[in-house]
Amino acid sequence: MAADVSPTGLPDWALMLADRRQPARRPDRPTLAATRYKLDDFAPYLFRTTDGGKTWTTITNGIPHDDFTRVVREDPKRRGMLYAGTETGIYISWTTVATRGSGWAATCRSCQSTT
Repeated sequence: MAADVSPTGLPDWALMLADRRQPARRPDRPTLAATRYKLDDFAPYLFRTTDGGKTWTTITNGIPHDDFTRVVREDPKRRGMLYAGTETGIYISWTTVATRGSGWAATCRSCQSTT
């Protein structure tokens, strides 16, 4: 039976959106976006791990509490750079690999919804 590597702090019934194209050079350091907007929970849920899922860190600092996330991706060439897509915008985090996602800056404050 497989071990449960779900992030602590991830609520029940969250739709998890993992990046299957995680760079092969760091398979033990995935990121995860989740959403619960269909349950009227518009909080962003973003997580990172550096130990293959044994422990997870919430990485939503800088994203508004009511801007639910749809995706998080790591830049394929710049280590530590992450992009997060929310319902209303695009955010970027450019930190070290160890602290990736610890702070986000909006890149588009009036993006049009894609849904």
